[in-house]
Amino acid sequence: DFSGEVIAGASRPGRGWGYSGADERSRRSVYAFVKRTMMVPFLEVFDYSGTEGSIGSRAVTTVAPQALTLLNSDFVSQQAGRLARELLAVESVEDDAALINALFRQTLARTARPKEVAFGIDYLNRQSVRHKAVQHQLVFAPDVPGSIEKGFRNQLPQEKFMITPDANWRAYAGKWGGGYESIMNVVLGRGPFALMTTTSQADFTLSGRLRLEPSVEHAGILLRATAKDTEDRGYEIHFDAKESEVQIRRHDDNTKILTRCGWRHSYDWQNFRVELAGGTVRLWLNEKDQPILTADDEKPINGKGHAGIRAWGGAVRTDNLKLHLAKRTLLIDELNPTKTADGELVIHTRLGLAKRRALQDLCSVMFNLSEFVYVD
Repeated sequence: DFSGEVIAGASRPGRGWGYSGADERSRRSVYAFVKRTMMVPFLEVFDYSGTEGSIGSRAVTTVAPQALTLLNSDFVSQQAGRLARELLAVESVEDDAALINALFRQTLARTARPKEVAFGIDYLNRQSVRHKAVQHQLVFAPDVPGSIEKGFRNQLPQEKFMITPDANWRAYAGKWGGGYESIMNVVLGRGPFALMTTTSQADFTLSGRLRLEPSVEHAGILLRATAKDTEDRGYEIHFDAKESEVQIRRHDDNTKILTRCGWRHSYDWQNFRVELAGGTVRLWLNEKDQPILTADDEKPINGKGHAGIRAWGGAVRTDNLKLHLAKRTLLIDELNPTKTADGELVIHTRLGLAKRRALQDLCSVMFNLSEFVYVD
């Protein structure tokens, strides 16, 4: 399960690889497929035997990249999340000492010493404060290179094209075109996107804060959007970092730019509000009294659709993303998709979210202890 950055390093990205689902990746393997020119990063950093020639003995090293991998890799993050959920299934989120002792028993097969309990409690408190400050932030990041081998692309499930928040969102591959020697290229400005999975709406207002990473080339806020195979249909507030402009687009069989204006790619948070009513789309940025863009579509795309986010080149972050309906204003990250029925959006305030994320961080720290990594 390679990230997009690893796949991008090949001369023909993706060629020769299949896709393994979660059930296959969770099995223990005596033999695993290895490609000579593309090592699995996690194995490579932990002294896996070389593929370029025979070796007399396997190297044993202790180097900084190993610690960084244990702290930051997707695999370790996933395992830390699973361990945190297991701990919370048997211990109260409010009982720090019990959580820490349960964590030590699971990872080190012993109870925590008093100093370790004190450290754990202090760490959870500090991390909870940090996570509380960002608990309403959502991150959307593309996870494929701009060129990819056709066979591999067709095997990938759509959720592999973009990293999305855990709940309420579904990823799509976006629009891709043919290229040289079975290499497909992303259509710039129509790349991977994510749509909300909760009930669809015809007219609504979105507001919040938006921040684009410096590497972002194209980003968008999708409105009344629906998915047709891997592509989106609907309206989009499109941020083109290369051309330094913001556009209102209409996506149907083709893409039409309804209006545009200059825009400076700021790396700071930008407040925004966008309204869609009938065929009229308006955009406000940075608390301005008047919209910076207004478009009237004479032949609007009618019906209901979803809000969505597009990202290409880097991650797009939102904060306090709100959906404004006729009688209600809802924080999107608090919508409960499992209880939404008959058009009624149900809120579930995620109490203790910051604490649960802090516990996951502590689980990652435990995975990096020498006592856990090395067996004497």
